[in-house]
Formats: sequence, structure tokens, C-alpha cells
Amino acid sequence: MLNMAGLTEADLERIVANRCSLFGSVASIRVLQPGYPARYSIALVRMVTAVALDKVVAHLGDSKSGATAIIRLEQGKKPKPAALKLRRRKKLPAAVLRDAPARAKR
Repeated sequence: MLNMAGLTEADLERIVANRCSLFGSVASIRVLQPGYPARYSIALVRMVTAVALDKVVAHLGDSKSGATAIIRLEQGKKPKPAALKLRRRKKLPAAVLRDAPARAKR
């Protein structure tokens, strides 16, 4: 996922160009900023060859319109720190808890 917070349109274009260049030569890129109520940007990518365009659509894009790949750019979810992740613990019967020997401190 991509952390888009604080990135400019030029930054997004550069990042998308780097990702798309893995599949061939990029002809052009245009990033459209989100409008209400959408919470995502869209990158319109043109590749030099049709084969490269098909690879971009298969790996990164949502769809294709003519010679343009349409890629949805969304803010990645921030991972929760391990300390904040709550795990559901298995409840033990009260009798087991009372009879458990106390651990010796070292």
C-alpha cells in the first residue's frame, strides 16, 4: 500500500511511473486528485506498447479505456502497533485460576 499523505501530484506521478516502468516504457501519466465523495485519486497511464499496457492493467490497473490504463490510488491503512492489537483470550474457569501456583520471581 501507498502512504499518500503529504505527497504532491508530481510525487504521485513519479511513483506511478516507477511502478509502471517495470512492465515497459511509459508514454505519459496524469494523476487526477479525488473529488467529493471519492477518497481516492486516479492515475491515467499510457504505455508505449499495447503489450506493456495489458501488463500494467493486469498487475496494477482497475481497467483500460482505449490505450489508457486506469489505476486507482488509495491511501494505505496504517498498521496498528502490536501493543494496540487486542487479542481475545480464552477464558479459564475460576477454579483453574485459583489453584494455579504463583510464579517465583527471579
